[in-house]
Amino acid sequence: MFVPLVPLTLENGATELRPGSHVWDDSGWGAAPRDCGDAPSVLPLVRAGEVLLFDYRCYHRGRANLGMQ
Repeated sequence: MFVPLVPLTLENGATELRPGSHVWDDSGWGAAPRDCGDAPSVLPLVRAGEVLLFDYRCYHRGRANLGMQ
């Protein structure tokens, strides 16, 4: 669960998620990340105080804050 204290925008570094990356496949060498193919990443633009729920195994990252210079 992620609750931002400020609105997430493209300028201030919204959290990027890669849908489907939390699903792993069995391989001859054990579990391996599933190929997500060309599935685009998503940038949920969440308002301050709203809740963003996602599986913590989903690849995610904070984007660069372009608003502070």
